[in-house]
Amino acid sequence: MPLLTEEISYRPWQQIVESWDELIAGHRHFSFFWCPADESADLYQLPAPPDQPMADHCCVKLYDEAEVDEPAGIVTTEGHRVDRAYRIYPGGFDTPFHEMEYMVPAEHGLEAVSAIRELMRTEHPDQRYPIEVRWTAADDAYLSPNHRRATTVISVSGAPGTDYWPFLRAVDERLREFRARPHWGKLHFMTRDRMGELFDEFGTFLDVRREFDPNGTFLNDHLRPLLA
Repeated sequence: MPLLTEEISYRPWQQIVESWDELIAGHRHFSFFWCPADESADLYQLPAPPDQPMADHCCVKLYDEAEVDEPAGIVTTEGHRVDRAYRIYPGGFDTPFHEMEYMVPAEHGLEAVSAIRELMRTEHPDQRYPIEVRWTAADDAYLSPNHRRATTVISVSGAPGTDYWPFLRAVDERLREFRARPHWGKLHFMTRDRMGELFDEFGTFLDVRREFDPNGTFLNDHLRPLLA
């Protein structure tokens, strides 16, 4: 089981912009949470020090393979861990939230994230949940958001019990120019026509689905308009 190092740091947005390509190329895993306000970090229980400003700052996570032997190599200090991959990668939040996550081509990642940051700062300043940003490699699954392209993943959230729909719709609209594809386990605004435009093998997927499920047994009210 491989060991990974985890380094957590806090950096202003402009520093992320200036080191964007370097951070992607220089680490096995690079992700961050951009916080629109000082209170944003608490919504995801980000381990920010009490005196750390968070408005327009990012909680940055860097993972790399560790060249140490276990068990002696497993260590944990503030902002630094060395542990098995299955302990390093998972993360969880106790605070409830409703999430939408879209993937854009990696070459447009900085432009797309910057657009959503600006949207939150100017048109939706009431939204306080951080933007989560990460990267995934290309694959060949027909309806994968990473189908035939490496992607930058952009995740936004709204507080349950509030009217976050105008914000999510604005994010969806802003990311259309980047041909954003959705995480299928989260909120999205996809239609059948949009899916046909975004996924090269959408027709192939429909043919396969009809072949293996001609009676629509595995369809439901959500999937039927998209895939029937």
